[in-house]
Formats: sequence, structure tokens, C-alpha cells
Amino acid sequence: MFSQENEQTGWQRVTSLLRSAWNGERPEEIQELYKACVISGVAGFMFGGYAQARRSRIHFIDTHNTYVFPSHMQAQRQLHSTVAIGFIRGGFLWGWKLGAFAGIFSICHIGMTVYRNKEGVLNVVTGGVISGACYRLFIDGLSGMVKGAVLGTLVRCN
Repeated sequence: MFSQENEQTGWQRVTSLLRSAWNGERPEEIQELYKACVISGVAGFMFGGYAQARRSRIHFIDTHNTYVFPSHMQAQRQLHSTVAIGFIRGGFLWGWKLGAFAGIFSICHIGMTVYRNKEGVLNVVTGGVISGACYRLFIDGLSGMVKGAVLGTLVRCN
């Protein structure tokens, strides 16, 4: 996953990786980054979509319990459109969050691996700390950032 050239400094290895990616080559590290973002984004879309579609269905049934539709088909059509919209909304909400989280983690992990020129637990823990801190920063502010960093460390150490 990383080059075995020891005469380069860490920063030179990182810049050569980025240069090769900008020049149209597809290094293995960049392909792993793409895979992580896409797979986690799709998984988040499916999970969030399913959960929100269920909630939308239950909410629709509860709120339209006493409403009399002109026909059975119209009630079914409205239920299906409500569930579909809920699926897309929930899927988008979870998909981009999970994709961004996995992307930040992968960028940090791959960057540390290329910089240090070796695999190690420190790379994974650093990726977990930074991704957890970035995720919680915009939700809870600085206290959330610290909580996210601690949680990211604990999750990635296990």
C-alpha cells in the first residue's frame, strides 16, 4: 500500500502520492479512499433510508387514521409516495454523513501510513481521533469535538 523508498522524507512521499493522483494515475491508496467513501455512503443511504421509510409509514398511518380517502388506490398511492420521500430523505441524510466520516478517516489513515511509511495502530487511532473530532465539531462545538475525539479513539482502539 505504500512505497518502500526510504530515501524520501514523509512529506515527499505524501506529495508524490497526491501528484500522481492529480496526473491521472490511480494509486492503490487513492482507490482505497474512493472505495471507502462510496461503500460507506451507499451503506449509510440504505440504512438511513430504511429507518426513515419505516418512521414515515408509521407516522402516515397514525396521522391519517381518521381521514377518509376517496378510494383505496389513492390512499395506497399517497402512502407509497410518503414512504419513498422518507426513504430518499433519510438515505441522503445518513449517506453523506457516513461517507464523509469514512472519507475523513481514510484520508487521515492513508496520509499517516504514507507519511510514516509503515502500517500501525497509531495511524488508525489518529484517523479515528480526527474523524470523530470533525464529526462532532459542527454538532456540539468544541466540547463535542473533544467528546468525538475521545470516542473516536476508543472505537478505533478496539
